Order: sequence, then structure tokens, then C-alpha cells
Amino acid sequence: MDAVAEHHRSTGEKFISVEDYERWAVADLSFHLAIVKACGNGRALSVLANQHVLSQSWSAFMGPQGLDNLLRTQQEHTAIFQAIQSRDPELACRLLREHINEAMLLALAAFDRRDSASSMNQESVPEDIEEIMRRLEARQA
Repeated sequence: MDAVAEHHRSTGEKFISVEDYERWAVADLSFHLAIVKACGNGRALSVLANQHVLSQSWSAFMGPQGLDNLLRTQQEHTAIFQAIQSRDPELACRLLREHINEAMLLALAAFDRRDSASSMNQESVPEDIEEIMRRLEARQA
């Protein structure tokens, strides 16, 4: 995540490329998986894996990710990691809850913006979703 963020800081690009977003998504999932694995909770691991697939699908559906969002996520992950390193479970849990809640609010806001634009532009949501699923299946193959 640091490498993707640093690349975009140095170039000044407003949005991240598809390739960098994929690198970012893998790093993001790895971060969350490491935390859940360390907790030893198999059910939480399964929920996280399913949620991540869905969130990546919706992220692709919502369009380009801005650098400000990427940098904020990086800062949140750093704070969570530091709390874990400091062996402060209360702080780590609070920061993780805030991180998840913020991501949910951002996703809902993006969905609302996309939904409004779609109704104005008469875009075909089912075709978009089918295309996303084809891309995800191609990556997994």
C-alpha cells in the first residue's frame, strides 16, 4: 500500500490506475486477513473473505478511486497496525471499527452517487455487474 501511495504522491495523479488499484486491493485484503488470522477466528475469516470479494466488486462498479481515499485508508491501516504493535487491543478495536464504519459510509455515498448518475444516464446496471463478474472470474482463473 505504501508503494502505491508513494507512486501517486510523486506523480500527482488524481486517480489510481486499474493496475495500481488491483495491487492496492491485494495489499488491503492481506492487511485485513493478517489481523483476522491472528485472532484465530475461522468464521470471521470466512466473513472477511466474502465481504472483500463483494466490496471489490462494488469498488470496480463505482469507478476510479481517488488518491485522497487511498491515503486516508493507508493512514487508518497504519494507526491500526501501530495499536496492534503496541499491544493496545482497546485502541486497535476502536480504530478498526471506525475504519470499517468509514469505509461503509464511503461505499454507500458512492453507491448513491452512482445510482443517481445511472438513473440520469439510463446506464444498464445488470450489464455493468456482469462485466465485473467476468473480470473477477478471469482474474481467478
